[in-house]
Amino acid sequence: MHQSESILSCHVSSPQGAKCLLDGRGVKVPGYEKGNFVGPTLLAGVKPHMDCYKQEIFGPVLSLLEVHEGFSCGSTSSLTCLA
Repeated sequence: MHQSESILSCHVSSPQGAKCLLDGRGVKVPGYEKGNFVGPTLLAGVKPHMDCYKQEIFGPVLSLLEVHEGFSCGSTSSLTCLA
C-alpha cells in the first residue's frame, strides 16, 4: 500500500464518524500504473474534533463541515466558508 493510500484510508474509514461520499483510492493513470495517485475524495459529516479536520491531507480531498446560522468563519482556522 502506498503512503497516500494508507493516509487516506485512515480518514475514509474514519471511526470518528466522517462519511466518505466519493472515495479516491485506487486511481490508475494510464502510462503511470506504478504511480502514487489519489483521486477526488469527499468526506461529509466532518466535525472539528476529527483527525480529517485537524490534519492536513495532501491530495484532492474535500472535508465537508456543516455549520449552523450564526457561525463565525473567523472562529475556525483553515475553514473556507461558502454562504
